[in-house]
Amino acid sequence: MNKIILVKLGEIWLKGKNRDDFVNRLVLNICTATGLNKKDVETGQGRLYLHNLQPTTHNLQHVFGIHSFVKADKMPLDYEKLKEVVVNLVKEKIKNDSFLFRVSANRAFKKFEKTSEDINKEIGAVLLDNFPKQLKVDLKKSNMELVVEVRESGIYIYFKDEEVPGPGGLPLGISGRALAMLSGGIDSPVAMWQIMRRGMRTDAIHFFSPPFTGEKAKQKVVDLCRKLAPHNGGEINLYLVNFSKLQVETKKAPEGLWTLLHRRLMVKIAQEIAQKNNYDTLVSGESLGQVASQTIQNIRAVSYNINFPILRPLVGFDKQDTINIAKQIGTYEISILPYQDCCTIFSARNPKTKTNPDEVAKMEEKLDLEELIAEAVEDTYKNRITN
Repeated sequence: MNKIILVKLGEIWLKGKNRDDFVNRLVLNICTATGLNKKDVETGQGRLYLHNLQPTTHNLQHVFGIHSFVKADKMPLDYEKLKEVVVNLVKEKIKNDSFLFRVSANRAFKKFEKTSEDINKEIGAVLLDNFPKQLKVDLKKSNMELVVEVRESGIYIYFKDEEVPGPGGLPLGISGRALAMLSGGIDSPVAMWQIMRRGMRTDAIHFFSPPFTGEKAKQKVVDLCRKLAPHNGGEINLYLVNFSKLQVETKKAPEGLWTLLHRRLMVKIAQEIAQKNNYDTLVSGESLGQVASQTIQNIRAVSYNINFPILRPLVGFDKQDTINIAKQIGTYEISILPYQDCCTIFSARNPKTKTNPDEVAKMEEKLDLEELIAEAVEDTYKNRITN
C-alpha cells in the first residue's frame, strides 16, 4: 500500500472546456503551498492525489479550489487483497472501542469486477466476521464510515471522519487581480477573503490619518494582512496612503456629506493606484443598508463617475454572516481591537442617508482636492506582508 493525500475538487470539476485551466492552476497553488513538485501530483476524475507530502497537510486548508482532503491508502485493483487491507485498517482504527459503522463504496472504474453495492455488502460482512463484538452496522447513525473508492489508477481507502474540509471556491489567480480597501474593521478583511475565494489574487490599500490615528491602528491592518496572507499565496502587498490633508479639507463641507466625500476620495485614490499597478478591480466591504452611509443611494453616490469596477462581496450579508466568517478565518479578534481608523475619527454625527450624486460632485468641485489627491497617490508606499 501507498499513503497519499486524496484531494477532492469542488465546483471547478463542473467547469466545461476550460476545466484544465482551473485544475492546472490549482495544482500550481498546491505545489506553492506544500513544496511539492508537479510530478508529485496525480490528476484523476474529480480528484488530485498528492504523493510524498511530508510532514503535515495543514497548508491545504488555505488553498482555494479544494473541497476537502484526507489521508488515504492506495492499493492495486485486487479485490481479495482489499479484504485483507480493510481488516488491518479497521483493527488499527477501533483498538478496544465499539462503533456503529458503514462501508461507502464508489466504483468510478466501471470495469472493476464488483459493483459499489457488492463492495458495501461484502466488505461490511468481512468486517463483521472479524470484529463481531466491536462493530454493528448502522447506515444512518454510523460513527465510523469506511470509504472505498475504486478508480482506474487503483483503490483508495480512508475513513470519512478523517476528511478535512477545504475552503472551496476557485483557485487563486484564475480570475485576475484585485485591490481591496482595508479599513481594519470586521467587514473589509472578510470581503478580501471572499474575493480571494473567487480566484482573485488580492492586495490591500489602507488610508491612515496622522496624527489623528496612531501606529497601533496601522499595525492592526498589517496584522490582518499577515493573517490573510496564507490564503493569498503567502503574501499581500499593502499600500499605505496618508489621508490627513484630504480629511481636513473635507471638513469645509457640510458635516452630513463628510462620510460620502471620504469614501469617494478613497475610491478615486485607490482607482489610480490600481490602474498604475495593473489590478482588475477594487474591492469594498460595504453591505447594503448595514449602516447609514451604506444605503443604495449612498453606494450609488460613492461610485458616481468612477469608471472602474468596484466589487462588494458582502452586499447581501447581514452582520452576523460577516462575523461568523471573520471568526472562521481568524481576523475577528484582530478587527475588534480598539484602535480607531480614519473613517471613525472623522465620522459625521448625522450622515446623509439618501445623497444625490450630483450634490457630492458639486461639493467636490468647491473644495481644493485635485492636488491633494495627486499628492496622496505620489506619497503612497507599499509594504510586502508575508505570513
